[in-house]
Amino acid sequence: MNLQEKIALIADFYGLNIQICKLGEEGAELGAVIAKKFVLIQSGELSPKYDYPAAQREFGHVDFSISEELADVLLVARQIEYLMLRDEKLAEYIERIMNAKAARQIERIKEGRKQ
Repeated sequence: MNLQEKIALIADFYGLNIQICKLGEEGAELGAVIAKKFVLIQSGELSPKYDYPAAQREFGHVDFSISEELADVLLVARQIEYLMLRDEKLAEYIERIMNAKAARQIERIKEGRKQ
């Protein structure tokens, strides 16, 4: 069974409402790991000059944790995408919103703004 088939099977079993709640949970876990990395960066513990083995282990652990949590978020997001995009009107609406958001971000890039 390939990944898309697994995504469909899981999504169809749990349904949209449960998976939306699950995405919130997984997103919070990803946010917590990213916040931890941000704190370590701000404290200077993740600077290239900080050469202690403990910091290197922590840095690697945080990046590993981000990868793990991001995989969870993407897996559930793809299930929600699968479920929502079966509705043609909803799929069109989501596509329109995504295009508008991408266009706004490209304008910020052209202006030299990162946010």
